[in-house]
Amino acid sequence: MLVTGATGFVGGHLTRRLVALGADVRILRRETAQTAHLDGLSLETHVGDLRDGDAVRRAVADCELVFHMAAVISLWSGDRDKMIAVNVEGTDHVVQACLDADVGRLIHTSSVATIGIPPFSERADETQVYSWDDHDFGYMSTKYAAERSVLATADELDVVVVNPSGIFGPGSLGALGPLLRLLKRGWLPFYPYGGCNFVDVLDVVEGHLLAAARGRRGERYILGGDNLSWREFSQLIRIYYGQKKALPIGETTMRTMARLAGLVSRLQGRKPVLTSEMVTLANLDLYYDCSKASAELGFQARPLAERLYETLAWYEEHGFDGRQD
Repeated sequence: MLVTGATGFVGGHLTRRLVALGADVRILRRETAQTAHLDGLSLETHVGDLRDGDAVRRAVADCELVFHMAAVISLWSGDRDKMIAVNVEGTDHVVQACLDADVGRLIHTSSVATIGIPPFSERADETQVYSWDDHDFGYMSTKYAAERSVLATADELDVVVVNPSGIFGPGSLGALGPLLRLLKRGWLPFYPYGGCNFVDVLDVVEGHLLAAARGRRGERYILGGDNLSWREFSQLIRIYYGQKKALPIGETTMRTMARLAGLVSRLQGRKPVLTSEMVTLANLDLYYDCSKASAELGFQARPLAERLYETLAWYEEHGFDGRQD
Protein backbone atom coordinates (compact mmCIF):
# COMPACT_ATOMS: atom_id res chain seq x y z
CA MET A 1 0.00 0.00 0.00
CA LEU A 2 1.03 3.62 -0.54
CA VAL A 3 0.94 6.54 1.88
CA THR A 4 1.42 10.07 0.58
CA GLY A 5 2.20 12.61 3.26
CA ALA A 6 4.02 10.06 5.42
CA THR A 7 6.58 12.67 6.41
CA GLY A 8 3.83 14.83 7.89
CA PHE A 9 2.20 14.74 11.29
CA VAL A 10 -0.85 12.50 10.75
CA GLY A 11 0.76 10.62 7.87
CA GLY A 12 3.74 9.75 10.03
CA HIS A 13 1.54 8.34 12.78
CA LEU A 14 -0.48 6.33 10.25
CA THR A 15 2.68 4.98 8.60
CA ARG A 16 4.07 3.78 11.92
CA ARG A 17 0.73 2.18 12.79
CA LEU A 18 0.56 0.35 9.46
CA VAL A 19 4.11 -0.97 9.83
CA ALA A 20 3.31 -2.10 13.38
CA LEU A 21 0.35 -4.04 11.96
CA GLY A 22 2.69 -5.86 9.58
CA ALA A 23 1.64 -4.09 6.37
CA ASP A 24 3.94 -3.65 3.39
CA VAL A 25 4.12 0.12 3.20
CA ARG A 26 5.42 2.32 0.42
CA ILE A 27 5.71 6.08 0.82
CA LEU A 28 6.06 8.97 -1.59
CA ARG A 29 8.11 11.82 -0.16
CA ARG A 30 9.79 14.96 -1.39
CA GLU A 31 13.57 14.93 -1.57
CA THR A 32 13.82 17.68 1.06
CA ALA A 33 11.29 16.19 3.50
CA GLN A 34 12.32 15.47 7.08
CA THR A 35 12.21 11.72 7.77
CA ALA A 36 13.70 11.29 11.25
CA HIS A 37 10.34 10.17 12.67
CA LEU A 38 10.32 7.30 10.16
CA ASP A 39 13.82 6.04 10.97
CA GLY A 40 14.01 2.33 11.64
CA LEU A 41 10.76 1.49 9.85
CA SER A 42 10.67 -1.12 7.12
CA LEU A 43 9.48 0.99 4.19
CA GLU A 44 9.74 1.20 0.43
CA THR A 45 10.48 4.82 -0.38
CA HIS A 46 9.78 6.68 -3.60
CA VAL A 47 11.24 10.17 -3.87
CA GLY A 48 9.08 12.54 -5.84
CA ASP A 49 6.58 15.38 -5.73
CA LEU A 50 2.80 15.31 -6.04
CA ARG A 51 3.13 17.98 -8.70
CA ASP A 52 5.03 15.46 -10.87
CA GLY A 53 2.43 13.16 -12.43
CA ASP A 54 5.04 10.63 -13.57
CA ALA A 55 6.50 10.33 -10.06
CA VAL A 56 3.03 9.78 -8.64
CA ARG A 57 2.25 7.07 -11.21
CA ARG A 58 5.44 5.21 -10.34
CA ALA A 59 4.63 5.35 -6.63
CA VAL A 60 1.04 4.14 -7.11
CA ALA A 61 1.93 1.27 -9.47
CA ASP A 62 0.95 -2.19 -8.16
CA CYS A 63 -0.66 -0.81 -4.98
CA GLU A 64 -4.00 -2.21 -3.87
CA LEU A 65 -4.67 0.48 -1.26
CA VAL A 66 -3.64 4.16 -1.28
CA PHE A 67 -3.87 6.61 1.61
CA HIS A 68 -3.61 10.09 0.11
CA MET A 69 -2.74 12.36 3.04
CA ALA A 70 -0.29 14.87 1.59
CA ALA A 71 -1.44 18.49 1.50
CA VAL A 72 -0.33 22.05 2.13
CA ILE A 73 -2.11 23.37 5.22
CA SER A 74 -2.05 27.14 5.52
CA LEU A 75 -4.29 29.99 6.65
CA TRP A 76 -2.31 32.61 4.80
CA SER A 77 -3.20 33.99 1.38
CA GLY A 78 0.47 34.00 0.37
CA ASP A 79 0.41 30.20 0.13
CA ARG A 80 -2.57 30.03 -2.25
CA ASP A 81 -0.60 29.11 -5.37
CA LYS A 82 1.25 26.37 -3.52
CA MET A 83 -2.05 24.98 -2.19
CA ILE A 84 -3.56 24.94 -5.68
CA ALA A 85 -0.54 23.08 -7.05
CA VAL A 86 -0.38 20.47 -4.27
CA ASN A 87 -3.90 20.16 -2.86
CA VAL A 88 -5.78 20.32 -6.16
CA GLU A 89 -3.42 19.42 -9.00
CA GLY A 90 -1.46 16.94 -6.87
CA THR A 91 -4.66 15.18 -5.85
CA ASP A 92 -5.70 14.99 -9.49
CA HIS A 93 -2.40 13.23 -10.20
CA VAL A 94 -3.08 10.71 -7.42
CA VAL A 95 -6.60 10.01 -8.62
CA GLN A 96 -5.51 9.53 -12.23
CA ALA A 97 -2.65 7.26 -11.16
CA CYS A 98 -5.08 5.16 -9.10
CA LEU A 99 -7.39 4.84 -12.09
CA ASP A 100 -4.53 3.89 -14.39
CA ALA A 101 -3.20 1.29 -11.92
CA ASP A 102 -6.66 -0.13 -11.12
CA VAL A 103 -6.11 0.50 -7.39
CA GLY A 104 -8.53 -1.37 -5.14
CA ARG A 105 -9.35 1.51 -2.80
CA LEU A 106 -8.30 5.14 -2.30
CA ILE A 107 -8.68 6.77 1.13
CA HIS A 108 -8.54 10.53 0.68
CA THR A 109 -7.74 12.65 3.72
CA SER A 110 -9.80 15.78 3.39
CA SER A 111 -10.80 18.09 6.27
CA VAL A 112 -13.80 19.56 8.03
CA ALA A 113 -12.69 22.65 6.08
CA THR A 114 -14.74 21.18 3.21
CA ILE A 115 -17.86 21.02 5.37
CA GLY A 116 -20.02 24.12 5.32
CA ILE A 117 -20.00 26.60 8.19
CA PRO A 118 -22.22 25.13 10.93
CA PRO A 119 -25.49 26.92 11.69
CA PHE A 120 -25.26 29.10 14.80
CA SER A 121 -24.92 26.99 17.97
CA GLU A 122 -25.45 23.77 15.98
CA ARG A 123 -23.20 20.95 14.82
CA ALA A 124 -22.62 20.39 11.12
CA ASP A 125 -22.55 16.92 9.59
CA GLU A 126 -21.60 15.57 6.16
CA THR A 127 -24.82 16.93 4.62
CA GLN A 128 -23.94 20.56 5.39
CA VAL A 129 -23.62 22.58 2.18
CA TYR A 130 -20.18 24.08 1.54
CA SER A 131 -20.35 27.78 2.41
CA TRP A 132 -16.81 29.15 2.63
CA ASP A 133 -16.79 30.91 -0.76
CA ASP A 134 -17.69 34.31 0.73
CA HIS A 135 -14.52 34.18 2.85
CA ASP A 136 -12.19 33.29 -0.06
CA PHE A 137 -9.90 31.06 2.01
CA GLY A 138 -7.30 29.30 -0.11
CA TYR A 139 -7.10 26.26 2.15
CA MET A 140 -10.86 25.67 2.24
CA SER A 141 -11.34 26.19 -1.48
CA THR A 142 -8.43 23.95 -2.53
CA LYS A 143 -9.35 21.14 -0.15
CA TYR A 144 -12.97 21.35 -1.32
CA ALA A 145 -11.93 21.23 -4.98
CA ALA A 146 -9.70 18.22 -4.28
CA GLU A 147 -12.47 16.40 -2.44
CA ARG A 148 -14.96 17.04 -5.25
CA SER A 149 -12.44 15.72 -7.76
CA VAL A 150 -11.95 12.53 -5.75
CA LEU A 151 -15.66 11.86 -5.24
CA ALA A 152 -16.40 12.52 -8.91
CA THR A 153 -14.54 9.30 -9.76
CA ALA A 154 -16.55 7.07 -7.37
CA ASP A 155 -18.23 5.28 -10.29
CA GLU A 156 -14.82 4.22 -11.62
CA LEU A 157 -12.71 4.08 -8.46
CA ASP A 158 -13.47 2.82 -4.96
CA VAL A 159 -12.90 6.03 -2.99
CA VAL A 160 -13.67 6.94 0.62
CA VAL A 161 -13.14 10.41 2.08
CA VAL A 162 -12.35 11.19 5.72
CA ASN A 163 -12.72 14.69 7.16
CA PRO A 164 -10.68 15.18 10.35
CA SER A 165 -11.31 18.20 12.57
CA GLY A 166 -8.76 20.09 14.71
CA ILE A 167 -5.98 17.53 15.26
CA PHE A 168 -3.56 17.54 18.16
CA GLY A 169 -1.23 14.93 19.65
CA PRO A 170 2.38 14.02 20.43
CA GLY A 171 4.88 14.78 17.71
CA SER A 172 3.40 17.97 16.32
CA LEU A 173 0.65 20.36 17.29
CA GLY A 174 0.14 21.87 13.87
CA ALA A 175 -1.79 25.15 14.01
CA LEU A 176 -2.35 24.67 17.75
CA GLY A 177 1.38 24.59 18.49
CA PRO A 178 2.04 28.35 18.73
CA LEU A 179 -1.17 28.80 20.73
CA LEU A 180 -0.29 26.13 23.27
CA ARG A 181 3.24 27.39 23.67
CA LEU A 182 1.94 30.89 24.45
CA LEU A 183 -0.56 29.46 26.92
CA LYS A 184 2.17 27.44 28.62
CA ARG A 185 4.22 30.59 29.20
CA GLY A 186 1.23 32.58 30.44
CA TRP A 187 1.61 35.07 27.59
CA LEU A 188 -1.94 34.72 26.24
CA PRO A 189 -4.44 35.86 28.89
CA PHE A 190 -7.24 36.10 26.32
CA TYR A 191 -9.46 33.81 24.27
CA PRO A 192 -11.67 34.46 21.20
CA TYR A 193 -15.41 33.99 21.18
CA GLY A 194 -15.62 30.99 18.85
CA GLY A 195 -15.07 27.28 19.29
CA CYS A 196 -13.69 24.20 17.56
CA ASN A 197 -13.95 20.43 17.35
CA PHE A 198 -10.79 18.74 18.67
CA VAL A 199 -9.55 15.20 18.02
CA ASP A 200 -6.39 13.30 18.94
CA VAL A 201 -4.09 12.20 16.12
CA LEU A 202 -4.13 8.56 17.22
CA ASP A 203 -7.92 8.52 16.97
CA VAL A 204 -7.69 10.01 13.49
CA VAL A 205 -5.27 7.23 12.52
CA GLU A 206 -7.74 4.60 13.72
CA GLY A 207 -10.45 6.39 11.77
CA HIS A 208 -8.40 5.99 8.59
CA LEU A 209 -8.01 2.26 9.20
CA LEU A 210 -11.73 1.92 9.87
CA ALA A 211 -12.54 3.84 6.69
CA ALA A 212 -10.30 1.52 4.69
CA ALA A 213 -11.99 -1.55 6.16
CA ARG A 214 -15.62 -0.44 6.47
CA GLY A 215 -16.17 2.84 4.63
CA ARG A 216 -18.83 2.93 1.95
CA ARG A 217 -17.67 3.76 -1.54
CA GLY A 218 -18.18 7.41 -2.45
CA GLU A 219 -18.96 8.50 1.13
CA ARG A 220 -17.30 11.04 3.42
CA TYR A 221 -16.87 10.69 7.18
CA ILE A 222 -16.13 13.39 9.76
CA LEU A 223 -13.46 12.23 12.19
CA GLY A 224 -13.80 14.47 15.22
CA GLY A 225 -13.97 14.50 18.98
CA ASP A 226 -15.18 17.04 21.53
CA ASN A 227 -16.78 20.37 20.62
CA LEU A 228 -15.39 23.06 22.91
CA SER A 229 -15.41 26.84 22.95
CA TRP A 230 -12.00 28.49 22.98
CA ARG A 231 -12.82 29.61 26.52
CA GLU A 232 -13.29 25.97 27.58
CA PHE A 233 -10.20 24.82 25.70
CA SER A 234 -7.95 27.53 27.13
CA GLN A 235 -9.29 26.77 30.59
CA LEU A 236 -8.18 23.13 30.26
CA ILE A 237 -4.67 24.35 29.47
CA ARG A 238 -4.67 26.81 32.34
CA ILE A 239 -5.80 24.14 34.78
CA TYR A 240 -2.91 21.95 33.64
CA TYR A 241 -0.39 24.75 34.20
CA GLY A 242 -2.06 26.15 37.32
CA GLN A 243 -2.79 29.55 35.73
CA LYS A 244 -5.55 32.08 36.36
CA LYS A 245 -8.63 32.42 34.18
CA ALA A 246 -8.40 34.44 30.97
CA LEU A 247 -10.62 37.16 29.48
CA PRO A 248 -12.41 37.24 26.11
CA ILE A 249 -10.95 39.26 23.26
CA GLY A 250 -13.13 40.86 20.59
CA GLU A 251 -12.87 40.19 16.87
CA THR A 252 -12.13 43.85 16.07
CA THR A 253 -9.12 43.83 18.39
CA MET A 254 -7.91 40.57 16.89
CA ARG A 255 -8.14 41.99 13.37
CA THR A 256 -6.04 44.98 14.41
CA MET A 257 -3.46 42.56 15.79
CA ALA A 258 -3.56 40.58 12.52
CA ARG A 259 -2.91 43.73 10.48
CA LEU A 260 0.08 44.56 12.68
CA ALA A 261 1.34 40.97 12.37
CA GLY A 262 1.04 41.25 8.61
CA LEU A 263 3.06 44.46 8.57
CA VAL A 264 5.79 42.93 10.73
CA SER A 265 5.90 39.80 8.57
CA ARG A 266 6.35 41.83 5.39
CA LEU A 267 9.20 43.76 6.94
CA GLN A 268 10.83 40.51 8.08
CA GLY A 269 10.01 38.57 4.92
CA ARG A 270 8.28 35.83 6.90
CA LYS A 271 4.83 34.29 7.17
CA PRO A 272 2.64 36.19 9.69
CA VAL A 273 1.92 34.55 13.04
CA LEU A 274 -1.67 35.83 12.94
CA THR A 275 -3.75 36.24 9.77
CA SER A 276 -7.23 37.50 8.98
CA GLU A 277 -8.20 33.91 8.13
CA MET A 278 -7.18 32.78 11.62
CA VAL A 279 -9.23 35.59 13.17
CA THR A 280 -12.34 34.60 11.23
CA LEU A 281 -12.04 30.95 12.23
CA ALA A 282 -11.37 31.80 15.88
CA ASN A 283 -14.65 33.68 16.08
CA LEU A 284 -16.86 30.99 14.55
CA ASP A 285 -18.43 28.04 16.36
CA LEU A 286 -16.92 25.26 14.23
CA TYR A 287 -18.70 22.33 15.85
CA TYR A 288 -19.25 19.01 14.07
CA ASP A 289 -21.33 15.86 14.39
CA CYS A 290 -19.39 12.59 14.01
CA SER A 291 -22.36 10.22 14.37
CA LYS A 292 -22.06 8.92 10.79
CA ALA A 293 -18.47 7.76 11.36
CA SER A 294 -19.53 6.27 14.67
CA ALA A 295 -22.49 4.38 13.22
CA GLU A 296 -20.91 3.16 9.98
CA LEU A 297 -17.24 2.80 10.87
CA GLY A 298 -17.33 2.19 14.60
CA PHE A 299 -15.23 5.33 15.11
CA GLN A 300 -15.00 6.62 18.67
CA ALA A 301 -12.73 9.46 19.80
CA ARG A 302 -11.45 9.51 23.36
CA PRO A 303 -12.21 12.43 25.75
CA LEU A 304 -10.25 15.54 24.89
CA ALA A 305 -9.01 16.40 28.38
CA GLU A 306 -7.43 12.97 28.84
CA ARG A 307 -5.66 13.02 25.48
CA LEU A 308 -4.71 16.71 25.70
CA TYR A 309 -2.99 16.27 29.04
CA GLU A 310 -1.10 13.25 27.71
CA THR A 311 0.05 15.39 24.80
CA LEU A 312 1.17 18.25 27.05
CA ALA A 313 3.04 15.80 29.27
CA TRP A 314 4.77 14.39 26.16
CA TYR A 315 5.92 17.88 25.22
CA GLU A 316 7.16 18.58 28.72
CA GLU A 317 9.36 15.51 28.34
CA HIS A 318 10.48 15.88 24.73
CA GLY A 319 10.52 19.63 24.20
CA PHE A 320 7.75 22.04 23.32
CA ASP A 321 9.16 23.01 19.94
CA GLY A 322 6.63 21.50 17.55
CA ARG A 323 9.01 18.93 16.17
CA GLN A 324 7.93 15.45 15.14
CA ASP A 325 8.50 12.43 17.36
